[in-house]
Amino acid sequence: MARRVGAGVVGCLMTAWLGFVPGPAAGCDNPVYRYALENWEASDFLLRAPPADRGLLGRELQELARRGPRPNLQLLETAADDPDHPVAAADELVLLAPPAEEHSTGPAEVWRGPAEVWRGPAAADALARIVESPARREIGKRLLAGEAIVWVVVEAGEQGLADGLERLETLVTNYIQTVTAQDEDLKAAPPPVVPGVPVAEPIDKSAFWPPRMSVLRVRADDPEERVLGAMLKGVLEQPGAAGPLVYPVFGRGRVLGGIPLGELDAAKFRSASDFLTGACSCEVKEMNPGRDLLFVADWDSVPKVTRQPGALSLSELEVGEDIVRPPAGLVHERFGVDSPPVGAEPPPPREQPAGGSAAAPAAGWPAPRLAFWMVAAAGLLLLFSFLTRARR
Repeated sequence: MARRVGAGVVGCLMTAWLGFVPGPAAGCDNPVYRYALENWEASDFLLRAPPADRGLLGRELQELARRGPRPNLQLLETAADDPDHPVAAADELVLLAPPAEEHSTGPAEVWRGPAEVWRGPAAADALARIVESPARREIGKRLLAGEAIVWVVVEAGEQGLADGLERLETLVTNYIQTVTAQDEDLKAAPPPVVPGVPVAEPIDKSAFWPPRMSVLRVRADDPEERVLGAMLKGVLEQPGAAGPLVYPVFGRGRVLGGIPLGELDAAKFRSASDFLTGACSCEVKEMNPGRDLLFVADWDSVPKVTRQPGALSLSELEVGEDIVRPPAGLVHERFGVDSPPVGAEPPPPREQPAGGSAAAPAAGWPAPRLAFWMVAAAGLLLLFSFLTRARR
């Protein structure tokens, strides 16, 4: 087990390192959003219920999974003496974030509601309102259809809403046009083949490229979206922010972060979009920013068309050759393109620079680059400890 962990750490560190190194661009085989949709299992939320309700809720949860896709939710069995997961009060249910997102003080509470409304014949309908909602069904439908990002706008008041929505729609349109023009330039003038560097066979990207995005509006006071609203509020960079809020959702219902709609400018939009449509420089989900949401969707029905780990191993790199250029199929870095001003016409195709890399999310979104370096340092320490023990 330790050997597999050590090998995984080394592979991920090498992949992340290659992602930092600038070089000629290759075909985008594994954009983050598509790889996440195909491979990143959504973490399970925990539902804490009074002892008297666990049996009924457990049966309803099993029946819900039997009729369709299993929601990423588990009923938490707690004992009276469990300090980390205390027994719920007799009159309430508590939804907890996945254990991977626990705080140092214990599991993070997401939502709570009165237990009496979940008892009796209404239990099935009440449980369904926790695990799904009209907005979540629509988000899941769009992601399963191949959209890269669903920009969820939670409407809270009318101030700045109309202008913010217009700006967001313009940013989406301009970004997609810019990426499409960039890809056409790359097809017309592909990067030269470097001797000694293996090149993987191209994969069929027609199912997910160019990236598609859309905007979904959700009212903050919609009673059917209370659980979704509570989950989204927990990922805000500014917990006390007021007014309309915007969240990019991707993969299997994973949200990158959230900021006030009025603060979403071209730079922040491009930062989040470049990260999600750029190369999956590390396939390990926990080493990438974002948090899972609670969904009921058949994610496993998505065909796996991205390049899977092992398709081109690190051992295939020929030492002594031009190792600066990442091998196609393992890592892809897309040239950064300045987002056009809001309301402006998309820029005409331009010549590609000699090198570049995809931008990481800027202020307002999680920053994966710093996280990678921190994880790299921790991984090296872990590897050193493992090797020391192995020698002993």
